[in-house]
Amino acid sequence: MEQGAWAIASGRWAAMRAAFPEDRRGILRGAEALGSLGLREESDALAQIGLAHFRNDTDFAADWVGAAIGRDDFREAARRWRIVRDHDPDNSHAYAGEARALTVSGQLDHAQSVIEAGQERFGASFGTDVTPRDEKIEVATEMS
Repeated sequence: MEQGAWAIASGRWAAMRAAFPEDRRGILRGAEALGSLGLREESDALAQIGLAHFRNDTDFAADWVGAAIGRDDFREAARRWRIVRDHDPDNSHAYAGEARALTVSGQLDHAQSVIEAGQERFGASFGTDVTPRDEKIEVATEMS
């Protein structure tokens, strides 16, 4: 999509959020449009509003991360999982998702440190299933 189309989409998603504040698509797609316009801070701020508002909706976080995974952007997926993890430190899926995305993007030392942090928080068996096998599917469906 071209920049002009992303700008139009961003405006339309903002209008949807105003009209339908309980529809999470307005936040998810709005954040994606802002990110595609290069407005990462604004995109993250909007996503964090969604993470707070839809705190009990694990699909919200998975969908937000899944948008990066759909583009095969595992560095971005890891960054987004970290935001989810910072927002909700008791979310074991965020630790596992971040470690998987880091593994796929070749950041093995960083992935190991995330696994170790998860083990400290959730017990020694945490992270034993984090391997480089078909990560795109695993990370996208982890929270389903």
